[in-house]
Amino acid sequence: MKNILIISYIYPPYNAPAARRPYSWAKYLDKSKYKVTVLTCSNPDSSLGTDSSMDNALPAVELIAVKSLLKSNIGKDLRSAKMDSTSKGFKTKLKRGIVKIGSYFLIPDKAIFWYKEAKKYLLENQSLIDGLDSVISTSPSMTNHLLGMHVKKMNPNVQLIGDLRDYHYIHGQELHSPWPLSLFHKRFENKILKKADKITFISNAMRDIYAKHYQNDAEKFSVIYNGFDADDFNVETEAITRSSEKIRIFYAGSFYGGIRSPKGLLQLLDWAIEEGLMSLDDVEVVIAGNFEKSLQDEMASFKSYAVVDYIGKIPRNEVLKQYQQSTILWLIVGEKLSHYTGVPLKFYEYLAANKYIINFAPNASEPSALIDTYNLGSNFDIYNDTKENQLDKLTNIIKMWKGDELSVVSQEKVLGIFDRKNQTKLLERIIE
Repeated sequence: MKNILIISYIYPPYNAPAARRPYSWAKYLDKSKYKVTVLTCSNPDSSLGTDSSMDNALPAVELIAVKSLLKSNIGKDLRSAKMDSTSKGFKTKLKRGIVKIGSYFLIPDKAIFWYKEAKKYLLENQSLIDGLDSVISTSPSMTNHLLGMHVKKMNPNVQLIGDLRDYHYIHGQELHSPWPLSLFHKRFENKILKKADKITFISNAMRDIYAKHYQNDAEKFSVIYNGFDADDFNVETEAITRSSEKIRIFYAGSFYGGIRSPKGLLQLLDWAIEEGLMSLDDVEVVIAGNFEKSLQDEMASFKSYAVVDYIGKIPRNEVLKQYQQSTILWLIVGEKLSHYTGVPLKFYEYLAANKYIINFAPNASEPSALIDTYNLGSNFDIYNDTKENQLDKLTNIIKMWKGDELSVVSQEKVLGIFDRKNQTKLLERIIE
């Protein structure tokens, strides 16, 4: 058997998208061939809390949880750089100083406060490192890769697989505007790409961009989509059919402060109402998750805002039920390159829910290509598609709904491709 170490700062039961990929690999790696160990943080910064439905006590997986020096919402503090100025405690003042200076110049990610303790654990457990065959470090945290490279330094015979799910320096000025931090990311990115034996990406588009910039390392590059876990969809719920009086459109998740803009759908619905294609009584838009007040104010200017039902944050099992109880699932992909060259996790869940998808995204986006390739729904590029073209697509959707042709769109073959279990088999090929 081969010994595999997965390094991920965030891991279940903490409820973050970044936790699901390493969790699925630990879950589905063939235990007859691999002894799997996971190194994670016991007190990570997780603004989304925990998910009780995800049991981190996986069979035949050893979980090592190491405590971070700083916990709670340090990541949130770093993003906002705002703290209570009335507090006079020494620790608070020190933390405030770290946040103000580090968030602008030095701190690469919120997991960096875990690095020292995790590295200490590795140094104190040389036997773990000596027995390893492969170590997998995964983004978005740079810290995970720093630890992966440290394992490689402790045991040069270990195969290092760097899993890049976010851009570090390519188009870095868009992500890290302060030049000292941007330069740090540039040096780091070069290092992980050179040191790693294999590099994996979450999409073909992301891999192609890196291959263009790092041509000498491109032969090490592979793609493993995130996918969905079929076990999550073993829920019994009432299906929506044409007998429903309204088209029920559902969205789950954050709008990222408007980077994923909800206004494209509302504008489309307003046009359809003006053209007499539908009325407000024909449609219902349900939103679950984070909903910024500023966006609510902007959306209120649309007539179709009257049909928006904001249900707030709900447990994950309820989100899955909402998928099944909706007619159409709504996807939004931001205009930033770091958004449209990736694939939101909800896309795979939408796919598994076997529902028609309406996608508001640049035509060049990876989700748009997948939807077109596998006939999963309709794409709307609000910046390049004409009003007439968008209304034609919506007219066709309404026609299919009236004919009860929207209920099942995914073929079994397509579902098999994006099942996390099958995507993990791609990882096994890379390990071998």
